[in-house]
Amino acid sequence: MPACGTQARAELDDVAPVRGAVYAFLSAGFSRPPDAAQIETWRDDRFATDCTELLGEEGAALLRQFAGRNSPIEALVREAALAFTALFQVPGGQSVAPYESVFRHEQTEAGRPAGLLMGRPVVEVQRWYRLAALDIAPGFRDLPDHISLESSFLARLCQLEEDFRAAGDRQKERRAREMERDFLAAHLVCWAGSLADAVRARTQHPWFRGLAAVLGAFPAGDLAELEQALGPALPWKASDPGLVAGA
Repeated sequence: MPACGTQARAELDDVAPVRGAVYAFLSAGFSRPPDAAQIETWRDDRFATDCTELLGEEGAALLRQFAGRNSPIEALVREAALAFTALFQVPGGQSVAPYESVFRHEQTEAGRPAGLLMGRPVVEVQRWYRLAALDIAPGFRDLPDHISLESSFLARLCQLEEDFRAAGDRQKERRAREMERDFLAAHLVCWAGSLADAVRARTQHPWFRGLAAVLGAFPAGDLAELEQALGPALPWKASDPGLVAGA
């Protein structure tokens, strides 16, 4: 049974770095193919076992299945790069477009997302980013509602939460958690499951199916735990305080 109230809030105190690491993993996984170091990490039995509870059995097993193949790392890197290109970068509508604007619209008759790029979510998520003073990395050349940037935003909030706790600023620490909760409810959780399903439908590659499994399960579970600790998510308002210095 999930913890509630004070107990649930206490349990969140020590997990911000771990939660942030998962969102950073998702951000990296949907922005570029895995490199040799990432794949090599999953060959470590202890690491893989430790990650299973956090990422879920399905996701961890698939990631480990690919990394554990009896092939040179260089070959696995090339294979993953080809799979990434086929999944996300093939032009002409044949690839998965991992943007909130695309997935938060009605589906076509074939069950594919019918949304267009640069929809309303682009404006809305940029407002959230400003609340946390998120500076988009100069090398990021994609739209603000890309799954990678939304995941990176949550990783940043987790880092801010940890920083505020270390500084003894419990008010801003709680505000960071509330922003995590409300952003998950208003944005990421609304479409992460649909994106995960689209990835599964387009590829049999275990690394990316594992990534999809993590995306389909972790944000929703994280939101549930935050709501257990803080109460139900609240709608965003233009007057909401941010997390910049002095806010």
